[in-house]
Amino acid sequence: MNKKADHSKSDRLLFFGDFMKEKVCVGKIIVPHGIRGLVKVQSFTENLEDLFSFKKICNKDFTKQFKIVRQGVAKERFICQVDGIDTVELAEDLRNVELYVERNEFPGIEKGQYYYHDLLNLKVKVVNSDKIGKVVNIDNYGAGEILEISWNDNEKDTDTIPLNEDFVKEINLEKEYLIVLLPETVE
Repeated sequence: MNKKADHSKSDRLLFFGDFMKEKVCVGKIIVPHGIRGLVKVQSFTENLEDLFSFKKICNKDFTKQFKIVRQGVAKERFICQVDGIDTVELAEDLRNVELYVERNEFPGIEKGQYYYHDLLNLKVKVVNSDKIGKVVNIDNYGAGEILEISWNDNEKDTDTIPLNEDFVKEINLEKEYLIVLLPETVE
């Protein structure tokens, strides 16, 4: 359903969203579409259609719930009707609204798999080093998942490493850390 990291199979990572313990960003209303209140929605789920399978989709602070119905597709974004929104002016108020669901709506995962949002903000320890950082982003540009690590709470001091067994040696969600082996170019 949503993107999760499969540490045992480094070519599969299955979710990207904002890190929050109880809620996860699964999409975003991008812009209005047309004059009848439709909006373009970007899904952050592995299978883009899974966005519509959640029971309760809300704004970031869960103060507003949205009923979103797919009307069509345009350039990998969905054209949707949001319940109660029937004018371009009302749709404009939803521009850039991130869509969140409660974490308990996610399916279970197998041992060795991790949701992207579970890895974000984890403390990063380096093999044979005192260097400490945290995971600030996860990307995939087509060649596999990449962790972006910020060192010593400095947003400008970052490095990227592949998210695979060669470089990520241990992931411990319970204690909120991961251990990495840095490539020679990063050290």
